[in-house]
Amino acid sequence: MAVTARFPLITINPFILVITLLVFFALVKLGMWQSDRAVEKEQRLSRIASLKTQPYFSLEDIEAMRSQQLDINDLPIQVSGEFDSELLLLLDNQMVEGKFGMRAHQLLNTEQGAVLVNLGWLPADRTRQQQPEVKTIIGQHQLTGHIRLLEQGIV
Repeated sequence: MAVTARFPLITINPFILVITLLVFFALVKLGMWQSDRAVEKEQRLSRIASLKTQPYFSLEDIEAMRSQQLDINDLPIQVSGEFDSELLLLLDNQMVEGKFGMRAHQLLNTEQGAVLVNLGWLPADRTRQQQPEVKTIIGQHQLTGHIRLLEQGIV
């Protein structure tokens, strides 16, 4: 006696199958990328915490280390200079704790050259109808913080 299946055969459109598999693998890849970014952030925060006990480096020290191909990111630095009151950069589309905003940057002119200083995050209007009210910093200042090289962009 032959056994026959009582279920109808399902036909699968090969195009839809390929698209579904591509989307699935892309989502898996994105998940792995997010996981890698979380590990990188943990490592960076750990490095910053371990560097807090070190004395501040000068800009000359940083330049010397950079010329020796050493990793200077996140090193504690102390610089003195005068802020360029004519130039204020606002980096749009910055999310902090789920809130939309901008990061403010201003140039600090030192004896060794100009340094771009991250002044922090500002909440902003999502529609961009109103720009946040930001006053430039003027005068001579001595700053301490952590150095971060600008990452290469797409261009």
